[in-house]
Amino acid sequence: MTFLSVLWAIAYGICPQRTSHSLFLGGQQMPIEARMAGIFGGYVIGVAYFWALGRGRAMRLPGRAMTITLVGFIALMGVDGINALLFDLQLPHLYTPNLLLRLATGLLAGLAFAGFVVPAFNSTLWASGPDISSLGNVRHLLGGLFLEALYFGVAISGAGIFLYPVSLMAVLGIPILLGMIGSIAITIVSRGENRVTRAADLIPLMLGGLAVAAIMLGIMSGVRYMLFGPGPLELPL
Repeated sequence: MTFLSVLWAIAYGICPQRTSHSLFLGGQQMPIEARMAGIFGGYVIGVAYFWALGRGRAMRLPGRAMTITLVGFIALMGVDGINALLFDLQLPHLYTPNLLLRLATGLLAGLAFAGFVVPAFNSTLWASGPDISSLGNVRHLLGGLFLEALYFGVAISGAGIFLYPVSLMAVLGIPILLGMIGSIAITIVSRGENRVTRAADLIPLMLGGLAVAAIMLGIMSGVRYMLFGPGPLELPL
């Protein structure tokens, strides 16, 4: 078992891992398709960026204008995804899909998800925190887009030296995003909202969220393996 095979296994349950939809670095296929590499890699970048800004504990959702912008990012990915599905089904479509658009729209959506999930996580779990949003103004947004653009450039470079860091960031985004959502769900179901007062209090909730993510990925992986075997899921998704 290699490090890269572990990443392939983690992404197996949630990503079809089709060669035609994936980027290659150093002649090796990334373990996650371009669009999902953008979504989950972009999410990790967004979360790390918010902490670098001092807004990792932001409790407030983005304001109206920023929300419209972030929803627009998600909508762009949706439009590109629907267009790709129509193309795969040989139905009328707007344009021929390509990996660059898959990655770019995925990155925009990943940043948008971070902008919504991070304050939702904080306001659900933490007892108190700064009454700010993770993306407070255009300057914050542009900084995030700049970092996403750097990831984009590295991912499409084809250079083998970037295979592991780019793949790791994208694949680790899967349990991070699902784990945070799982932690929110566990907190709400257990009626334990707003009880975290220190970082140590987060540990059981985060472990629970990661367990939920692992169970979800395990079930999806098992179903995929039983129905389609170990190879790429060659379906128009």
